[in-house]
Amino acid sequence: MVKNVEEALQKKGLRLPSKCITPLRSDYKPELDCAGELKADGLQCYQELIGSLRWACELGRVDVLFEVAIMSKYLAMPREGHLEQVLHIIGYVKHHKKMRLLFDSSYPLVNESWFKSYSWYDYYRDAKEAVPGNMPEPRGKLLLRHALLMQTTWAI
Repeated sequence: MVKNVEEALQKKGLRLPSKCITPLRSDYKPELDCAGELKADGLQCYQELIGSLRWACELGRVDVLFEVAIMSKYLAMPREGHLEQVLHIIGYVKHHKKMRLLFDSSYPLVNESWFKSYSWYDYYRDAKEAVPGNMPEPRGKLLLRHALLMQTTWAI
């Protein structure tokens, strides 16, 4: 994506911003942008860039997800400042290539004494968990250690 955008900008004699510490400039408020509205070719470019950034978020670039969502609000009538900020986001992606999202699949150690125990019997005497009759057998690791103690069938 970055390479394609750089090539397209180079044809127009432009380039991506180089100092992109954050995905959006810290002082930028897109709702207050009063720059001129983009013409048809700028509008199409803006929409294509937002589409590319959405795909980048789908593929794991969650570090720019919020900013892309904010800038997606202006797909119908973006302004020149909005386009500049989308290019700023792409500049950020270019200079922060090795972002990773890690998951810890181990069970957390939770001390049960941290939690107070309450009896809700007075409020919910006849309450029962609604379990569908055609529910398949759970597979995978249990969701919570507490679920094992209560012998529920929650599973990931």
